[in-house]
Amino acid sequence: MDNDNADDTAALIKRVEELEARLTQLTHVPPSGGKATTDRSAARTITSRRGLFKVAGAAAVGGAAASLLAASPASATDGNGILMGDQNVEEAPTWLHYDGTSSIGSTDLFTVYDSTGPLNNSNFPSALAGWANAGAAAVANGVYGYTSVSDGYGSIGFGAHDTSTHGVLASSTAGYGLVAQGGLAPIRIEPAGTAGAPTSGAHAVGELYVDSSGVLYQCITAGSPGTWAQSLLLDQTNTATGTTSVTSTGGTALQGTITGNGTGVAGSDTSTTAGGVGVQGVSTKGYGLVAGGGRAPLRLLPASTAGAPTSASDPHLLGEVYVDSGGVIYQCVAAGTPGTWLRIAAGPVGYAQGALCLLSTPIRVFDSRLRDTPAAPSRAAGPVKGRTTQTLQITGATVAGVSVPAGAVGVVGNLTVVSPTVAGYLTCYPVGVTRPGTPSIDFARGATVANAVTVRLSPSGRLQIYAEVTTQVIFDASGFIA
Repeated sequence: MDNDNADDTAALIKRVEELEARLTQLTHVPPSGGKATTDRSAARTITSRRGLFKVAGAAAVGGAAASLLAASPASATDGNGILMGDQNVEEAPTWLHYDGTSSIGSTDLFTVYDSTGPLNNSNFPSALAGWANAGAAAVANGVYGYTSVSDGYGSIGFGAHDTSTHGVLASSTAGYGLVAQGGLAPIRIEPAGTAGAPTSGAHAVGELYVDSSGVLYQCITAGSPGTWAQSLLLDQTNTATGTTSVTSTGGTALQGTITGNGTGVAGSDTSTTAGGVGVQGVSTKGYGLVAGGGRAPLRLLPASTAGAPTSASDPHLLGEVYVDSGGVIYQCVAAGTPGTWLRIAAGPVGYAQGALCLLSTPIRVFDSRLRDTPAAPSRAAGPVKGRTTQTLQITGATVAGVSVPAGAVGVVGNLTVVSPTVAGYLTCYPVGVTRPGTPSIDFARGATVANAVTVRLSPSGRLQIYAEVTTQVIFDASGFIA
């Protein structure tokens, strides 16, 4: 090599080194991640190390080849080229634009994929596709979106053409189509502007919809607008106009569990017409209802009045069970309004139903001459006024540890009149029924007389005494009917 060539080579190497140093300065990114120190006017001229070598080669071989070797990577008119395998920092938006001058078929416009990944074959060609296929690069995610800006979104998909245009499609052949995670909630569905399920448009099975009240609906039958099922809201009152059913082929279809004081499963009917059902259990071959409890297997709430139903406006069906205010159980044995009712399970504990039982000793439960007697604990002393009724609580009235037990249906005793000032009569009968026309005892003026009586008790264990005239009255109990 002659001296001239050696000098040219040395000059060329020096020039390349200068250009490399200049390029490093132009594209250097500070370690802290701050702004690059790029001189944008200079960077537009030479955009890569490859471009530098091309310029250097052009200087050696002449201007004719320079136009070929100095070509830069494609770039925006006001920006830099994208360097693959390196970090690119820009201060202005970067656009990828396909001019649409040639047909591309059913494929993606722009695709980023790893070294082992095939192109998009999902039948959903996209403007921008990210493809990851486990291999040497071990890239796990096709597309990743991230934001640290308040009220920002890592990824956005928006469809604005027609009802067949979708913002985001998530699909997987064997895994999850969509995995969502968030500090506030994994996913949020923007609510509609109106209440209720969709009423227009074509919908497909599986669609989810949130109305303006935050109620979630699911499309269970495709159509226009399709059939929508309302989801149950926990800790909320759920309202539905149709039937909500839970079906299980085995085990338990619906189970409610509570650890504190409350109700595991509750049902109520608030309709204003008769015939509604709060909770219904039906089985074709098993049990319609199985109940168990630490206190008792079953509790029927008592009515507010004593005796069987009497309303002439409420129809009743055969088999109904009813508990009155005194805890007495009745069963409807003939349908009707109010139907025919049979008193059942009314005997006191430890006694055969219908048995005549004698007390260990007779007890005086009422004496009008005394105040606060066992059967009338809040009454002042004084005669029973004429043409009035005195009510006595027979069951539970205790004298020296002896009493007629709760649940007794009748009482056996003596009814006594003490020194009446005029002749008259007394009539004993249960509370809650019409007074009969037959007297229990007749008396003359000034006579003290007694008469044995057997009186049916009300479901709450009470009887009443009607006095035709004012007189002192005594009632002694000696037995009861269980």
